[in-house]
Amino acid sequence: MTSRMPSALDDVPSLALFLDVVEAGSFARAARTRGLTTSAVSKRIAHLEDRVGLRLLHRTTRRLAPTDAGRTLALRAERVLGALHDAEHDLAELAQAPRGVLRVATSVGLARSHVGRVVSDFVAAHGEVSIELEIDEAIVDLVAGHFDVAVRCGAMPDSSLTTRRIARARRVLCASPKYLTEKGTPARASDLAEHVCLRHALGDGGTTWRLGPKSAPEEVRVRGGFHANDPFVVRDAAVAGLGVAFLPSFVVADDVRAGRLNVLLPQLATDTGAVYVVLPPNARPSPLTRAFVDHVASAMAAALA
Repeated sequence: MTSRMPSALDDVPSLALFLDVVEAGSFARAARTRGLTTSAVSKRIAHLEDRVGLRLLHRTTRRLAPTDAGRTLALRAERVLGALHDAEHDLAELAQAPRGVLRVATSVGLARSHVGRVVSDFVAAHGEVSIELEIDEAIVDLVAGHFDVAVRCGAMPDSSLTTRRIARARRVLCASPKYLTEKGTPARASDLAEHVCLRHALGDGGTTWRLGPKSAPEEVRVRGGFHANDPFVVRDAAVAGLGVAFLPSFVVADDVRAGRLNVLLPQLATDTGAVYVVLPPNARPSPLTRAFVDHVASAMAAALA
């Protein structure tokens, strides 16, 4: 750690007393506020002036007024003391163990893949915490719903919300080792037309896959007799070796890590936004909220890496 030379501005109590004197316009009034004698206040301010080497106050028989140097010092001292007060408040909050009730919103997919497990782990680690988890595919209004935090996936939300990005959200091609051993591994997008493709049914029934970056996507017409509107059902079919799937990375992350699925043609992964934590606008997070956000961010970033 770099050492610092002693400074007059290290004398925080004297700076606070100086601000009292400036605000009161009188040694006597500042002394009464502090429960000190007038002479004690006068000596403390004189000592501060000696240390900075400048006159800080104009003294008249009727009133005290700051000099130019005094006004400059008062302005800076207000900022310093305000920052110290905020730091003291933050440290006091950090010293408190997370406790209380936290309302959390998330989507069905994220709840089933990661958030449900992450929430359970957090509650298990903090005995005085209760979490109300609301699961809905619709993006809920955090303020109207009285939610403390949400975990979402997709495009970044309204800029009035406070967000923390956890990981990229992508759709990836994947298949089981069993399927690839039997049917071969596609080397390019056009090869998918010769494979059995498990369709996560979208607007066109999932028959057209748009692969790669949005700036230059490749469209491929795919075939296959299996399709479903639930990505987890499609994932289970892929793990069972029934074909190639094109699914959100958070849905298949655990299976890829465990070797049940292999990612194919990673250069054709499609960005769909991000997984992120979002807080209501202008919210000052409580110790519980901050602890939960840190836990979610750490756990999910590792799971989705």
